[in-house]
Amino acid sequence: MLKYEIYRSIYQVPADTTKVIISPGRQFSLGHNVADANRQQYGLSRMSQLNVIAGAMVAEATKAMLIVTGNEKAGFIKGAERILVGQFPEIHPFLDSNSPTTIASAVNLGPMLKNIVDNYDIVDVVITSDEPQAKRLADMFNDQAVPIRGIAIAHNIVAQSQIPEHQELVGRYLSDKWRYLETAKQIGLRLFDRHGTILEGLAQNARP
Repeated sequence: MLKYEIYRSIYQVPADTTKVIISPGRQFSLGHNVADANRQQYGLSRMSQLNVIAGAMVAEATKAMLIVTGNEKAGFIKGAERILVGQFPEIHPFLDSNSPTTIASAVNLGPMLKNIVDNYDIVDVVITSDEPQAKRLADMFNDQAVPIRGIAIAHNIVAQSQIPEHQELVGRYLSDKWRYLETAKQIGLRLFDRHGTILEGLAQNARP
C-alpha cells in the first residue's frame, strides 16, 4: 500500500507547498448513526467537527484552499458552513455537497484536483481526518491520478487550539468508547475494499 506523510502538529504541514486541504465528512460511524450526529452541536458528529476545524486551522496556517466534502442530505455541509462562518470567517472553502461516501468524494473532486496538480510545479494535497479514513480517501484519490502528500491527524491538530470548545471536543472524541472499533473498521475497509467499489453500492442504498 502507498505510504503518506503523517502530520500530528500544524507546524509539520509543509506550508510553502501545500495548496489544497481536504476535510471529509463522517456523519456515520460505529455506535453513532446520522440521527445521533444531528443531535450534536452544529448537527455534526464529533469526527466531522474535528475534520472541519482541523482543515480550517491548517488552511489558515498554510494559506491553502480548503475543500469540504460530504453529504448534504446528512446535514454535513450546512453544519460545516456554520463552523467556518462562526469560527473561521477568513476561510472561504469550496463545498462539495454530493459525496455521501469516501469514494464519491474522490470521484467528484478528482478532475478538479487533477487540473490543479497539472497546473503547478509542486502541489501538496493534505487530508485532515483520523489516519484510517484519510488513508482510504488518499488511496482513492490516487486511483483518480491525484497524488496525496500527507495526512494531518484531525484531533492532534485541533488539540493545539487554545479555544475551550475545541479542547472539550477533543476530550469527548478521545473518551468515546466506540473510537477504537471505528478505527479497526476503517483499517479493515482499506485492506479488503481498497478502491471502495464493494462498499459503494451498499452505502448508496443504506445512507441518507
